[in-house]
Amino acid sequence: MNAAPSGAIWSFPAGTYRIDRALYITGKNNVIVEGNGATLRTNGGTNISDSAFVLDSPGNSHITIRNFTLDGDNPNVGTVNAYSVGQEAAEGVAGYHAQSYIELDRLTITDQWGHGVYFGATAETADHVWIHDSTVDGTGLYGIVFAEVDTAWVERNQLLDMGGSPLGFDFPAQWDPKLGIHVT
Repeated sequence: MNAAPSGAIWSFPAGTYRIDRALYITGKNNVIVEGNGATLRTNGGTNISDSAFVLDSPGNSHITIRNFTLDGDNPNVGTVNAYSVGQEAAEGVAGYHAQSYIELDRLTITDQWGHGVYFGATAETADHVWIHDSTVDGTGLYGIVFAEVDTAWVERNQLLDMGGSPLGFDFPAQWDPKLGIHVT
């Protein structure tokens, strides 16, 4: 995907696709990744590259990922064994480093080893993350986690059958409380 230019619409035909490594989006601007109802099946694993989508490297802005099913292969969701030590980094969508104006729209995220959606884990914060009209159903950990995010909106989502809490927050020391996480 990184060979595609900024300013493009990356469109997947409807269907089911097995992915063995995450689809990385790095250093892109004004990109729409249109799923058209496609299902991306991941194959478990133990690190971030085993996620479905990874937004990495400072510089991503105005990225929309929409209308996908992101299907993990955790057979233990909904049980006391949903969390598996060493597999927590395999997530539906993961965002690291400085990201801005990220939209996750109409995603169905199921059977993940780690979190459904995760933004954080670096000293650089994400800003203006909007997750809406989506479902996270079955994770080993949390549904949606904001570890390094200044402003985010979580609207009209269903968060079901989590190994941990539906939402997780870990605000950076420099976080300004005038910004915020808005959940409806």
